[in-house]
Amino acid sequence: MRFSVLINVALLYAILIGVNLPAPLLGLSFDDDITGTRLWYQPPGWVIPLVCWVLFTLLGLARYELGKARSGQTGRR
Repeated sequence: MRFSVLINVALLYAILIGVNLPAPLLGLSFDDDITGTRLWYQPPGWVIPLVCWVLFTLLGLARYELGKARSGQTGRR
């Protein structure tokens, strides 16, 4: 059970890394623009990766639960 959870979470992280690796090749930059004015609701730069890490972990767990539900297993005993 734990192995399949890890596989699902690792798959989502692989997708996250695979999508973000070519960004510099496409000319995208994720540097903070210190000279520009920040909006009052704009989060600090360290919040974005933290939120992505949490969300992709939850997506992996949800994918595991969905696969478990399709195979006829339930979380209840």
